[in-house]
Amino acid sequence: MVDPRITQLAKNLVIYSCEIKPDEKILIENIGLEPPLVKELVKQVYLAGGIPFTSIKNNSVERAILMGAS
Repeated sequence: MVDPRITQLAKNLVIYSCEIKPDEKILIENIGLEPPLVKELVKQVYLAGGIPFTSIKNNSVERAILMGAS
């Protein structure tokens, strides 16, 4: 079960802060955040009628890529 505070935060971000409109495309970029918040944001965007896209980055993977770069 999702923490109700995460659900409330996601609702506030989608409805009040971003004022998502139907058919609006939304990019949710995640760098190091926990997946439950991202999943809840996606859910709330769908409920608001928006179309969510995600970009998920992991710091340890980014470090591995940069360590091998020349």
